[in-house]
Amino acid sequence: MKSRSHIGTCVPARDIPHYIDLYTQGRLRVNKLLTGRLTLEEINHGFDLLHGGKAIRQVVVLE
Repeated sequence: MKSRSHIGTCVPARDIPHYIDLYTQGRLRVNKLLTGRLTLEEINHGFDLLHGGKAIRQVVVLE
């Protein structure tokens, strides 16, 4: 069986629920890692910001 890596050495079924728990407890401050939020219509602008070094991590939100 071939092994795959998602998010480095993360085991998604185990780790993502743990990350969510840490976030809801206020112990994982994800919001401080974000440089912005975009709508799907703004996605190309978001790539421009990344390419230009003006953003690091952005989240696409559905409204």
